[in-house]
Amino acid sequence: MFKLYLEAEKKLQDVNWAYSWFDSALDEIISGLFIIKKDDYSSHGLGHLLDPFASNPDEKDDWHTIIWQDILGLHYGTVSMGQLVEKYQNKHALSQLSISTPRILDRLRDFNEGKDYHNQIKPSNFSLVGYSNVPDGGSQIKPIAPYRNPAKRAVYDYFVDYNDKSRHKLRGKQYWKTFWATFRDYLSHSESKFDGNTGILERKHVVVTNVIHIGKESNNLEDTEFLGVNSESYEIYEDVENLDSKFKEVSSSILNLNPRDVKKFGISKQTLWNVKIKIGTNQICKISDKIKVNFIKHVQFLL
Repeated sequence: MFKLYLEAEKKLQDVNWAYSWFDSALDEIISGLFIIKKDDYSSHGLGHLLDPFASNPDEKDDWHTIIWQDILGLHYGTVSMGQLVEKYQNKHALSQLSISTPRILDRLRDFNEGKDYHNQIKPSNFSLVGYSNVPDGGSQIKPIAPYRNPAKRAVYDYFVDYNDKSRHKLRGKQYWKTFWATFRDYLSHSESKFDGNTGILERKHVVVTNVIHIGKESNNLEDTEFLGVNSESYEIYEDVENLDSKFKEVSSSILNLNPRDVKKFGISKQTLWNVKIKIGTNQICKISDKIKVNFIKHVQFLL
């Protein structure tokens, strides 16, 4: 809800905005300028990004105010789409990520070659993460690079693909998603919980096909915010008493799996082979509960 004060009419009007994921406040319009008071807006949806305008990250600025002034300007016709493209196209969407897991540190390991310990990348240091600039259907590259100041220079230097275990170094700003592309997605962000676009919206209907008990939140909130969510991000709980019956339900599917299907889940070729033999010889009782849970957890994502 934006509180819009019109000087000419001297009265308060309420202007509803259909950004259901965002609460903000437009305090007044003075001489065609949108005035948004500090702390009267939220950075929800953009808070994980670094300031695209700053040359020095230590200089804190209310850059989200600029974003919302441009959104309002586009709505009221004081700013054109072409002006916004020109303003944001040469900036990139970057995030600062703490090196908090061995996996993140391993991706950046080759950047330590030839450096003394003082200048090496270490646990609890920061890295810079970008967002894939490849259209749907192409190879999704997740740029991650050593931290530098100013951060915007990272797009012109070497980086690695977080999704590639080979740690092969890449270079080129074409791999990094521009801030304009992120801004455009933010403007056109669709409503995921309701049907309809205007007026009173109707809640979407849910058809339950399966029930899986998971933890309330992802195990690694910070990592998943920047690197995305996958089947490993949530803890899935199984009822031990019904474990065998659930395993039998997916056993036929397990027999059709190939090593490449389960390799990404940390299940080795040998483990898959042993499990298949025990299923085929009706020795499910000899498979450990841990392995059963692991297969149940991941087969559900492969079906």
